[in-house]
Parts: sequence; C-alpha cells; structure tokens
Amino acid sequence: MDDAKIDVPAGALVGYKPFHIQQLSEIPGQPSDSLLLVSGIFDFSPWGVTFPLEPPTRITLRYYWEGPTRIDVYSCLEGGVWQCISEGRTVDDSTGTISVTVTQLSPMAVFARDTTVSVGEAPAPPRLILPQSHPNPTRAGAIIEYQLPSRGHVSMKVFDVSGRQIRALIDSEQSAGSQRAVWDGMTARGKRASSGVYFYRFEFRSAESRQKVVMTKKLVILE
Repeated sequence: MDDAKIDVPAGALVGYKPFHIQQLSEIPGQPSDSLLLVSGIFDFSPWGVTFPLEPPTRITLRYYWEGPTRIDVYSCLEGGVWQCISEGRTVDDSTGTISVTVTQLSPMAVFARDTTVSVGEAPAPPRLILPQSHPNPTRAGAIIEYQLPSRGHVSMKVFDVSGRQIRALIDSEQSAGSQRAVWDGMTARGKRASSGVYFYRFEFRSAESRQKVVMTKKLVILE
C-alpha cells in the first residue's frame, strides 16, 4: 500500500473528476501543540477544500510511530481547525496503518497524542519522542518531527550506509516541545543524494541534567 488510500464507493464522486490524492509539504492550519505529526499530510479533496461525501468512505493512512501513545486520524476543516476522526477507527500494527470512515474530504494526517493522564492526575513528565521520518521511502527528502522533554542541544546528521556524513541538519539549542527537521534530499555539496539507504543520527543533551541521548533511524531514497 502507498502512504494513503481511499476506497471511494461507486457513484460517490460522479461529476467531480479527475480525483487524486496529493501529499502536502506543509501543515495547513494550526494543530494543537499537544499533537505530534506521525504521517504524511494528504489532501483527498478534488479542489483542496472541504468536500462532502455520500455515502461514507474509508480512508487509510500509513503512520510512522512506535510507542504506547494513542494515534488518530485528523482532518483539517475550513478555517485551519484540525478535528479528530474516530468513526470506524481501526489500527493495524502489522502494516503500520490506520483506517477511519469519513463523510467529507479535506487534508488529513495521523497525529500522536498522550492519553495516559486521567482527570485529576498530575500531568506526566514530558518525554523525548522521535518517530520515523516521513514519507519513507521518499523521492525528494523527508520531514522529521520530534518532541523534546526539556531545553537542550540538538544535533541531527544524515549518513550513508558506509558511515560517511552527507548533511548536517541541526546543531543548535532548542526549547522543549514539538520540533521538526526537513531534509530536502541534498548533500552538503549541494548535489541531489543518490537513491539508496541512509540513516539520520539524532543527539540530544538536556540543559538541565546534561544527560545525552543518541538515536539512529533509517530512511530510503527511491530513484
């Protein structure tokens, strides 16, 4: 499966063709600060605006996320408001996909949110979260979303399979909360990276404890 799929019932979009799924490079609107993007952002609407659909239709998105935090599909309504879609929600961990039933088409994406805190409980301490980059595989670079538990120094570099550094993406102090890095698929010399397997190495050193965390994840560039 591709990163996004829609099962359109026969006759649902008569008179509104051509119909296609477009992956967006920027997040429309303003999602809540408590949400972390863990998929690509896809526009399912023929015109790029909210579009009613009858009968209801199944949407399936691939997510890049490992962890206990709940994930959900959200749609961006007119005005830039992101709303959770829970109707018919099913998650398939074996394929890394989530499906929901929708009655209108608009930009959609998968977000992770923390549901471990009950009413009356103290908020859980912030955690370091580094989901898989998206899209992956990719043909033109990737977006890497992550969450920092506190202020600290962040370093993120891209390497090829031989361990040779291809590009330094981040080397700076960052504040706690949701952050992102974007690799445009270019090397440090300004050339397009060839197809193949790459790794991005993430390092975080907290300004509070000076503790250092290192994570490495794989991404694939297609021809």
